[in-house]
Amino acid sequence: MIPEVYCPDPGTVESADCGICETKMDVTRDAYGPTSSLMGMAGRKRKHDFFHCPHRKEKWHIQVKQLKEAARKTPSKTFEDIYLTEVAEILKTRQPSKEVSIC
Repeated sequence: MIPEVYCPDPGTVESADCGICETKMDVTRDAYGPTSSLMGMAGRKRKHDFFHCPHRKEKWHIQVKQLKEAARKTPSKTFEDIYLTEVAEILKTRQPSKEVSIC
C-alpha cells in the first residue's frame, strides 16, 4: 500500500493512488530535495517524483488515517471490524464522523 505521500525515483511510477482514501495522487515530476525527515536533517537531497494525496490535510482524511491505524493495531477482530465500518462510511461521505486532533 502506498501511503499518502510517496517519493520514487524520477520516471519510475506513472501514477499512484493514496493508500488512505484511494484517490489518484497529484504528482510533481523531477523534484529535488530530501525525501524523508532523516535526509532533511542530514542536509541530503536527491532527484525524485513527489506524489501526494490532494486530500491529506482534510479532517475526514486525517480521521480515516487514524482509524485505519487503530484497526491495524487492535488485537480485537470485533474492534477492527467496527473501525473499518466507520472508515467505509467516512470514505463514502467525505465527512468526518467527529472532530479529530491533527497530531
